[in-house]
Amino acid sequence: MFSVWTIIVNIIGVVAGIIFGFLPGLSATMGVALLMPFTFNMAPVEGISLLLGVYCGGIYGGSITAILIRTPGTPASAATASADSKSSINKLHKCANCGRIAKQSPCEHCGT
Repeated sequence: MFSVWTIIVNIIGVVAGIIFGFLPGLSATMGVALLMPFTFNMAPVEGISLLLGVYCGGIYGGSITAILIRTPGTPASAATASADSKSSINKLHKCANCGRIAKQSPCEHCGT
């Protein structure tokens, strides 16, 4: 079941999903639909891994443009785009590592 090829396919899917996500008009669901024909000749585990990577990367990619230029890349990030742009960018710069580093205490800038 587990192989290195599955991880490589998943990483390719995440990168493709981020590209689909940050381009306005292309959503994560559309990315899954467009890349589904590539999974027809794959093993089931690799095909599902590719599609899950595209979906998760697409949701993440949609928040990039929503935070930086207030244009949601996906419909799921519309609420993020409607937030105050200046405070979002300030929090993005101050709290760049909050989501990546697990801490015992909350962040002093954003409280998360």
